[in-house]
Amino acid sequence: MVHDIAPIQGHEKEQLGSGSGEELTWHVEDAFHPFRGDYLGMLCLRNPDQVPTTFAPVDVSALDASTVRLLFEPHYTIRPDNSHLRKNRVCQADEELAAAHDRIDEMATKPEKVPVLFGSPEAPYCRLDPYFMDPPESAEAREALDRLIRTIDAQLQNVVLDAGEFCFIDNFRGVHGRRPFRARYDGTDRWLKRINITRDLRRLAVVAALARVPAAAVNGPRPLISSRAASDGYGRLS
Repeated sequence: MVHDIAPIQGHEKEQLGSGSGEELTWHVEDAFHPFRGDYLGMLCLRNPDQVPTTFAPVDVSALDASTVRLLFEPHYTIRPDNSHLRKNRVCQADEELAAAHDRIDEMATKPEKVPVLFGSPEAPYCRLDPYFMDPPESAEAREALDRLIRTIDAQLQNVVLDAGEFCFIDNFRGVHGRRPFRARYDGTDRWLKRINITRDLRRLAVVAALARVPAAAVNGPRPLISSRAASDGYGRLS
């Protein structure tokens, strides 16, 4: 699925790709969802103001073992981000879409506790969206999450895409966001094409069945791949 990413008037202060005036805080794309995409691709069509995309790899090598252990435990809740709310849909709802929104509502009102790290403790996968996360009940779990957030903050870098450049991010190994900017709404603002990519289309059959079962977080093992996207979490083509 390909989305156009450009500022929309009235969304300036929103945590949306169509926002502008506020920092779009870093996150894993659709972190709340058990079937989020494996990779995120962005093609820049226009960026005359050199608005940076932010990126950081998820590197836990500086964290102690007890902190990492807590992050692997289901202490954390992640609610759907605003782009998935009914008020932001852009088409008329049919039965299937209405059922999907019902499930999103369930995830928003009754979020399951999930780990934010999974896979290998040495090179874990990540499921994280701090802006839409509630503080964990446990003080130890809160401190572990704070340490992870500070670690990622320290690694956050600006990536300025020019027209014709691509950015590919491993959505299980890296986080991304966007710096604030002043939009003009005159047809010359930053414009990206964004695509979510899945490695396993068979999961779509499971997604179709989700409307008939309770929400469940799926954190199964994922095979390692020998690519720059897997090792660094980020790749760029021009």
